[in-house]
Amino acid sequence: MIENFFAEFNAYLLGHPVLLAKLKFLFWLKYWILIGLMAVFIYLLYKERHAGGNSPSHRPDALHTHTSFEA
Repeated sequence: MIENFFAEFNAYLLGHPVLLAKLKFLFWLKYWILIGLMAVFIYLLYKERHAGGNSPSHRPDALHTHTSFEA
């Protein structure tokens, strides 16, 4: 069913290069929108990690406070 739709759609696109160019532009646009969204979320993660720079958990010596282990 769906394979027939795509086969007919591909045959239609072969005969209509203007529509194929528009479809190519839409895929290009979708690609850059997704890249932009990915960049926004990576920036938000970076910003969240460096927002609490003064907190004790983000200091480099915070991991070395416990020097001995007692069972």
